[in-house]
Amino acid sequence: MAYQNAMAVLMSTAMSGLRERQKSRRANEILDAAQDLFRGQSLDAVSVEAIAGQAEVSAVTVYNYFGSRDGLIHALGVRHHKLVEKARRPLLEDPPADPFAAMDGYIDMTFDQALDVMDRPAWRQITAVNMAPGIADAMRVDIDGMVRRQIEKLVGRLIERGALREDAQKGDLAEMVWAVIDFHFYRMIKDARLTPARAKAKAKRQLAVLIRSHLAGELAAGDSKPV
Repeated sequence: MAYQNAMAVLMSTAMSGLRERQKSRRANEILDAAQDLFRGQSLDAVSVEAIAGQAEVSAVTVYNYFGSRDGLIHALGVRHHKLVEKARRPLLEDPPADPFAAMDGYIDMTFDQALDVMDRPAWRQITAVNMAPGIADAMRVDIDGMVRRQIEKLVGRLIERGALREDAQKGDLAEMVWAVIDFHFYRMIKDARLTPARAKAKAKRQLAVLIRSHLAGELAAGDSKPV
């Protein structure tokens, strides 16, 4: 009897894991379909029914997974940031000794990785949805918090390595770095006349001003980063 009970538990656990994997795969298939349809056209022109058709599921299934159209758009932004966090891990855990190079690298990743997967109109919609009330609390993820934690990790590593002063307030400095990057990213997705290269260059110059006042030791004495 004990053997049968143990086998029943094992089978139940295996089935539960299989269902979760199937659910995750189906959710990603729906998000892939939405991302393909959103590329190159207004998100307002893409209906839930069109996304469902592309993913070969019913519209009801889309609503069951994401709650609403806004929930699906929010999930696209969340998925992107989870994926790029893995790609950024080498930089966050082992940044260049030069803090300017580390920040420049993070800026390049932020802009380039975002525009590799979706265009500016799509990011405008994701940004708007993130601040909208139409997403169920259970499905809402703090995307800004995800990015701030990455930057705080990068700043912390630079402090540990002696590139930035030990008395630098890691949380406050990370918040200011995030604010500069965030500002120029949203300026770029809002203004079609502003090229990504110009937006990145402006963010890098302003972060250089910010970081310069927190340099440690020989870096502070020999700083040559242009303003």
